[in-house]
Amino acid sequence: MTAGEEAPAGGNGQEPGHPGPWGLAGALALPAAAFAGQLGFFALIGALASVVLLRLEPNLAEHPSDLAEAVQTVSLLPAMAAYAAFTLALVHWSVSRVHRLTLAEGIGLRPVSAGSAWRHAALGSVIALGGLVLIAAFPPDEMEELGGPLTRLASEGGLGYAAWIVLAVVVSPLVEEVLFRGYAYLGARRRLGPGAAGTLVTVLFVAPHMAETGTYWPPLAGITLLAVALARIMERRRNLTLCIAGHLGYNGSLVLASLVS
Repeated sequence: MTAGEEAPAGGNGQEPGHPGPWGLAGALALPAAAFAGQLGFFALIGALASVVLLRLEPNLAEHPSDLAEAVQTVSLLPAMAAYAAFTLALVHWSVSRVHRLTLAEGIGLRPVSAGSAWRHAALGSVIALGGLVLIAAFPPDEMEELGGPLTRLASEGGLGYAAWIVLAVVVSPLVEEVLFRGYAYLGARRRLGPGAAGTLVTVLFVAPHMAETGTYWPPLAGITLLAVALARIMERRRNLTLCIAGHLGYNGSLVLASLVS
């Protein structure tokens, strides 16, 4: 094994998923706290944005839809950045302060070779392309309402589209992998074992994405397959860096697809 290459499960006698000492309670409680924080940041920053925009352009009060669109454009990125910082701080506090582990040790964040990172990013890309094929083969019903805040942000173009790209390729792969595969999976695995922990974390991961997809199954299938693959990678390789690479490959491919569509 070359320097920087990840060890396979069982390669050094360490149990896959070790340590995860926060257990199932932490695996459920910390994501819940992170999501509550996300809602709070959206509400607070959105309210501040409304006040500022109305002071700058009082006529927006007569056009609620224009005001809501403007508030979303200027507040979504800072709200997501605040959520990301809050989530990472929660994980760091639990791992380092409460359980006395280094962050890297606790969530399995280790160096990998460039080749391994690219291979896992390619896996994420293949999953994303599969989801896009499903969407092309089974387009949504004309009456079906699709798209949440992020979709609307991207559709605005300009600053909104740039903010969506930043969220997709910088914020989401890091924060979601630290939260789900790094923290929640390892904690749940300690109590439930790999199969049930993977299922639980997949549900926790997919559910928030339904704000964007609704019940439209092709993108949900892609997101679910990504979650299953990343849980499997974490179980077999015990290396969160590879999960981040796979997630980045998935989101990056969706961004590239949006550029050429």
